[in-house]
Amino acid sequence: MLGERGLTISLLFLFLLLISGANSIRRYFIDNECPGDSLWLGSVPAIGLLDFELPTGTLTIINADDHWRGRFYFRMHCAAHDRSGGFANFTCLTGDCRSNVMSCEGRDPAPPATAVVFEYQTNTGNIDPNNYSYYVDLVHGFNVPAVVAPLSGGQGQCQLAGCPADINKSCPTELQAYLDLFAKATRAGRRSGVTARATPRRPGGLLRGPVRRPRRLPALGSGELVQGACPLAHTWQYDDDRAIYSCAGADFNITLCPSS
Repeated sequence: MLGERGLTISLLFLFLLLISGANSIRRYFIDNECPGDSLWLGSVPAIGLLDFELPTGTLTIINADDHWRGRFYFRMHCAAHDRSGGFANFTCLTGDCRSNVMSCEGRDPAPPATAVVFEYQTNTGNIDPNNYSYYVDLVHGFNVPAVVAPLSGGQGQCQLAGCPADINKSCPTELQAYLDLFAKATRAGRRSGVTARATPRRPGGLLRGPVRRPRRLPALGSGELVQGACPLAHTWQYDDDRAIYSCAGADFNITLCPSS
């Protein structure tokens, strides 16, 4: 029950909403059920001036202009590290946006990072308000289980999407990402098969991707592995329509670690 859990309500508005006041509001409910440390939200483009902490066991409500389109991602195992001159360098083990501060200010994350994407399909260059699509994107790797579900009142497919499973537990060694961020090697997440095959492992850092490749499934069986574990997630960049759903006029609930 929500009454038994902490409730964090953050009212964050896009700049377009602030200056126009004419558009409707769409709400995104982010329910962090992941045990342990807080997660930290990132968004591209940025919503509001600051990204913010998602403590475990809390529900955060984001209000945005209903014309907003972009993606949320989630930074894990974050901490501020003292540097010379008293400056604290804020870094995260996965999903780090390399801003060195708590706010990502619209920056992309370093892979691996689970992303929840919302976008309008366009009709002759114009936004089609009846075709608002959403999906959980694992093309750039995986760091946290996430599912997204439209709330009542939407029109379209309006079904559950995402990956509730923690596929880190079954991740092959060759696809694991390691970082030495906290002075020890830690398994941090699952890289995409595209990135893992294209670039040799570099100690102390995550690999970037994806890279160009023929239109075929990734090697090492990684495509089948992730698709089998997460059939409702978008796992390969060339499957343009796979696990991408549309639902117009709805608010959305995003649950992190739903099976924890």
